[in-house]
Amino acid sequence: MANKFIMKQFLFLICAVFLYACQPITANLTPTRSLVSQCPKEDLNLEFDVQSAWASTASDYRHQDFTEYVLDFLDSGGSPQAISSALDKFYDRQITSFFQVLDVTGDNIPELIASYGIWIDIFSCIDGKYELKFTDTYESNLNGVSIIDITDINQNGLAEIVVYFNGCMGNRCPIIRIYEWSGKDFQGLIESPSITDGCGNLLIAPFDVEIRDTDNNGTKEIILKNNGYPHLDNDFPYRKETRICMWDGQNFVIHKNEFDAPYYRFQAVQDGDRATLSGDYDKAFSFYQQAINDKKLEWFTQDRKWHDFWVYHSEIHSEEPSPTASPTLIQDPNEYPSLAAYAYYRIMLLYILQDDSVNAEITFNKLESEFPLENSGNYFVKVASVFLQDYQLSKNIENSCTKVIGYTQENHLPIEYLGDWDHGVHSMQYFPETICPFK
Repeated sequence: MANKFIMKQFLFLICAVFLYACQPITANLTPTRSLVSQCPKEDLNLEFDVQSAWASTASDYRHQDFTEYVLDFLDSGGSPQAISSALDKFYDRQITSFFQVLDVTGDNIPELIASYGIWIDIFSCIDGKYELKFTDTYESNLNGVSIIDITDINQNGLAEIVVYFNGCMGNRCPIIRIYEWSGKDFQGLIESPSITDGCGNLLIAPFDVEIRDTDNNGTKEIILKNNGYPHLDNDFPYRKETRICMWDGQNFVIHKNEFDAPYYRFQAVQDGDRATLSGDYDKAFSFYQQAINDKKLEWFTQDRKWHDFWVYHSEIHSEEPSPTASPTLIQDPNEYPSLAAYAYYRIMLLYILQDDSVNAEITFNKLESEFPLENSGNYFVKVASVFLQDYQLSKNIENSCTKVIGYTQENHLPIEYLGDWDHGVHSMQYFPETICPFK
């Protein structure tokens, strides 16, 4: 009897499971927004009146009131194309449209991305009505905003919005921002976009933006390239720059930057250091060799800086040079040996980084012979010696760099030759950690 009872219970359980599995699975399904949402039916006869839109705004709330006017127009059946066409015609905009219609949230319902005045606005159609989903501006933006591109840069299936804020007075401070839908809101993909050494701007002058895959890995890079000159002041000496930013999985971060050919010797040294940090050792070697051997590179002092600034200023503005712009210029005899010795030291490090101890030793011997004890370049002979003595024992670059950093902390680092804020807006800033930055 007990066995029959157990058998009946088992058969009952099997039948119950079978019947449950055969039921339609509908209980937990939620229709997607694309199935339940519908934008207002468009009336193509409605025209957007730009003058009335601006006339309806209060002086203290122009942007807020304008967007409300736009929302009312859209909800009454006006089309985004009608707004864009009206604004284009009103402002005689020939190249790009104020409004773009594209799905940037991945729900198959296009958003309305607007760039007008100094704002970027994103309107979404939700449950039959439009709403302002996102808005942003740049506190120093006085010259308008434009959309560079709307495309999937980081290859995650969502289009990013690349926006250029046209800068402040004199067009000195333009920036870009990149927005992406997070699932809840639009977030920026440039960490600290206003910092001067990041991916949001090229410091003090206008720039072009190009988006393309430079390394053929699928994701695209953001390329910023100066297309003009800054307002002339103590940002001098100024060099046009190209900056390449890459996607690191969370943000766009700087990969490398390149400048016009160096004019001053310290610039060749700094270009070598930048190339080293980006892993381009061949280019770094060439820059260091140029710093050592190129007799056409100019020397630099603060008096020379201001002399050259006023000459440059006069050429730009077709003025006579100021009488005070031509002081008696005296070359600092310690600059060349300091920079050349530093370049030899960095070449030695390049060989170490490439496991070429033979050429590293040869370079050190040349450095030692070229810059004896009484020469100002001997500072970097000592630095190189500190590194080599430790590296020959430890075979650990990070450990050897720690020794170098300790030495330069205890002994004055000649940044007056290598670079600091007085060397112009593009100059690298040198600290003990900069002299041996390898881990």
